[in-house]
Amino acid sequence: GSLRRMQSAVLFDATPLGRDHAARGIGAAVRGMAEGLAGQPPVDRPAFLVSGDGEHAPLVPERITVRWPDWRVRRVPDPRPAATIARKIRKINPRLFHSTQPDLMPSGVRSVVTLYDLIPAAYPKLFLHGVSHAAETAAYRRWMARLPDAELLLCISQETADDAVRLAGADPARVRVVPLGCPPLEN
Repeated sequence: GSLRRMQSAVLFDATPLGRDHAARGIGAAVRGMAEGLAGQPPVDRPAFLVSGDGEHAPLVPERITVRWPDWRVRRVPDPRPAATIARKIRKINPRLFHSTQPDLMPSGVRSVVTLYDLIPAAYPKLFLHGVSHAAETAAYRRWMARLPDAELLLCISQETADDAVRLAGADPARVRVVPLGCPPLEN
């Protein structure tokens, strides 16, 4: 699909719902945002970028499916899937892309980024140190260097907002604290 044929010019990254993030914190946050956005009237609803069969993403007509393979070696990030998806996003040319994970923030596309934390940058000796982490460290640092280019950084806490300014060099005028909500309680 193409955004030119869809009602929305905003593309929301729901790909974490089709990956290993789905069962963790990022997945819960993305699921909540996606469900809330999917409930909006079509004119206000973004298109959703989904991976795999998209079974965990909102079932709305405005969906673009991409393939994001699972890699068995977790400490060796393979940039090819993200680069391929980023090229597809640039070809679609959305007016705005909402990035929900560090793995995908296409260059040359206006972006809003949800930041959960910058713990690896805050504690580099624990997370970004040593030869065994060289590729992961380089990928993380490239992403961090691009954060100041985002139109808006949505940070889940004041600590994350402060880290975005202090560690990533983000303009404080482009940083907002938007705490995560909680799902409705089951009776």
